[in-house]
Amino acid sequence: MNAQVVSKLDAREALNEVTAMEAHVGQTLTYLRDLAEHNTEGLAKFLNFMPLAYHRAEASNEELAVVKLATMVNEDCGPCLQINIRLAIMAGVNPELVRAVVEGRVDDIRDDGLRALYHYANAVVRNTADLAEHVDKVETMVGSTRLGDLAIAIASARVFPTLKKGMGHGVSCSVLNFDFEPESEL
Repeated sequence: MNAQVVSKLDAREALNEVTAMEAHVGQTLTYLRDLAEHNTEGLAKFLNFMPLAYHRAEASNEELAVVKLATMVNEDCGPCLQINIRLAIMAGVNPELVRAVVEGRVDDIRDDGLRALYHYANAVVRNTADLAEHVDKVETMVGSTRLGDLAIAIASARVFPTLKKGMGHGVSCSVLNFDFEPESEL
């Protein structure tokens, strides 16, 4: 995603930006099309958020996928979850890991570290009583920089379904597709 600051867009530029995002995620983004049509200033500000949503200093594709997918399951937005499934698999994350996280099959997440990240993400989004323990465990396991990557991934993942729901475009139940081929570059 382009890290250039967007200050203003005309209607055509706004629609072009949304079209490019749709091509990247493989879905029509009706809520962003609505912003492009009715609130180009709001869309411009949203586009400035995108580099944060794709931030990564040190976390692996698998680590980011686990926390983003666990977050999306909790947010109950089927299309947002589907986008994250697609992006994870296209980034080379094992489809079986993706499916295990989405379906909540914790025992099928074979890597202890990734299983800990699954529990961490759920503790964060649910604000559980044992959240501090999960944060401490993950920070000890991956270090402060990667912890920051993971926290940013969780926080930024929540923006998309929240915006969609706030604009009346939230959809919870969807048949999910796990049939994607990894791409060499995303």
